[in-house]
Amino acid sequence: MKRKNHRETLPAKLGFIFLGLLIFSCNTLKRVEDNELLLNDYAVETNGQKVSDPAVNSLILQKPNSRVLGFPLRLHLYNLAKKDPDSKYNTWLERKPNRKARLEALLSKKQTDRLGTSFLIGGYSQWLKRVGEAPVIIDTARNSKSLNRISTYYDTRGYFNNTGVIVIDTISAKKGNVTYKLELRKPYIVDSIRRNIASPMLDSLYELNLKNSLIKKGDVFDLETFTQERERLTGLFRNSGIWNFQESSISYSITRDTLNPEDQSMEIDLNIQNLRSRNDTLSAPEEYRINRMSAVNLYADYDYQYTSDDLESVTYLNYRIFYKDRLRYKPKALAEAVFLQKDSIYRDIDRLRTYRQINNLNTFRYPTIELLPNAGDKLDANIYLTARPRNSLNLDFDISHSNIQLIGVGTGASLLTRNVLGGAETLSLSGRGNFGLLSDDVGNENFFTEVRADVNLNFPRIWLPPFRSLKIIPYYMLPQTRVSLGTSFQNNIGLDKQTFNTILGYNWSATEVKKGILELINLRYVRNLNPDRFFNQYQSTFANLDGLADEFENNPLATSFFEATDNPDNPFRLTIPEGTSGFTAAVLDGTLVPQSQETFAEIFRIEERRVRLTENNLILSSN
Repeated sequence: MKRKNHRETLPAKLGFIFLGLLIFSCNTLKRVEDNELLLNDYAVETNGQKVSDPAVNSLILQKPNSRVLGFPLRLHLYNLAKKDPDSKYNTWLERKPNRKARLEALLSKKQTDRLGTSFLIGGYSQWLKRVGEAPVIIDTARNSKSLNRISTYYDTRGYFNNTGVIVIDTISAKKGNVTYKLELRKPYIVDSIRRNIASPMLDSLYELNLKNSLIKKGDVFDLETFTQERERLTGLFRNSGIWNFQESSISYSITRDTLNPEDQSMEIDLNIQNLRSRNDTLSAPEEYRINRMSAVNLYADYDYQYTSDDLESVTYLNYRIFYKDRLRYKPKALAEAVFLQKDSIYRDIDRLRTYRQINNLNTFRYPTIELLPNAGDKLDANIYLTARPRNSLNLDFDISHSNIQLIGVGTGASLLTRNVLGGAETLSLSGRGNFGLLSDDVGNENFFTEVRADVNLNFPRIWLPPFRSLKIIPYYMLPQTRVSLGTSFQNNIGLDKQTFNTILGYNWSATEVKKGILELINLRYVRNLNPDRFFNQYQSTFANLDGLADEFENNPLATSFFEATDNPDNPFRLTIPEGTSGFTAAVLDGTLVPQSQETFAEIFRIEERRVRLTENNLILSSN
């Protein structure tokens, strides 16, 4: 039996001793005065039912000390700290005559003063207070604020007549629970909705989309619904040609009878004012109007130092593209990324989609879109595109260790080239090599290599050869096509493998949270370079086969399959690979006949597994 070294158990013993001291020698009520109560727990009740809504519980200002597996660890750490380490140090200095003078003669006056703030005397207490947590003492003032916050929250949900009380229960010496009890009573109901819209155009748009309103007669009043309705109306107007609509133009007037608690009805007035200048609040408001796009201009490779005289331009599908010296992008690729169209009604969603699609090209930095009012309710859009660097190079290096490899060194490089074909395509070339030493129990070889190279070409559109670009997925879903080719070589790990793979795949964003991924073609070819090493790698399978061959050791037809060993328990064993392959072939073709059918069946299974694991594979799939 191996003797356990007492040094190995010393850290564990110290850990248990520290934990025991922390749990048993420190009292959670150490910092709680006689006239105080430590907050043990709290609860919120409405109409006698406990509330678990996180939105309500987040309004509580005082919560119990945090716990780890039910144990207030941070509170105990805080209580371990000395209350006033500095004053205790000074008291100790003055306790005996000449102690301070002797210490100053030994250290110096400055060092004596600093000793009081050192880690051993006072510093560790400050550290414990910093990582710990002071006891949460029940504070009636903060409790009242919490109750008011909860009451206000239920006001916004239509319960304007709610009332509440705070109940503090003393559960033990210096400990208590706090319960916030509210009676909500009946909620207020939306009884009528009137509208006061200054602009006839806005009033007309509101009427056409009235069925989509979030505020309906008979609903319980909820302030959050009114906020969402303001956002909905703002989006409706901005996507209907009113590019400069301000959400602050929308307000609500709410009327309710506060003298009659039995009347739970509310009258709602929707007010939408005309546009008022932010810089001149005294001028008359301007009526909102529907705007159409007059011109859409794109500035490729934009530089703020350029003037209009420095640039040339080309027109493509009603888009005017400005450039300096040479246009490096296909006009079609730029036009496909823009959703704002000449003579169309302005929509805010088109501007947002333009931002997203240009960013999706991975060729330009985040664009700037400038909207300029023009005569006759027209709107011009200037889109400024600043190119990212055409080439980007990344290098990486790492060192690894595992139960298979003693040490491994990996290095890789990747080169990214943008706009490689002029249509905002992205070409990525990457290579990686791993080299190192194998563990002694992996095999006869002690050095391994693995080299990989990949080529990826991304198109910012759906592309399917030979049909080229397809519009089966709209551009606002940010479609991308990925064509990938790769190969790898692996030596001295397993059977040594060489792989080739190619992928034709697509991805898009149906919504902000739903992503679409389609691998139309995923072709992979795996070639085993050293299938004869199968039994060297799968030692348990070899041991099983070698045990089954023991009954043929003295058979003249099988002597060539064995070799002598120095092991007295197993004087003969099958040679690899000639002996193993020759033996299984002789059994399966009937040259050697085992004593039992079970032995034949087991040898058949071993050979079937060897063939399955060593054969080359061509895998074609779609995902």
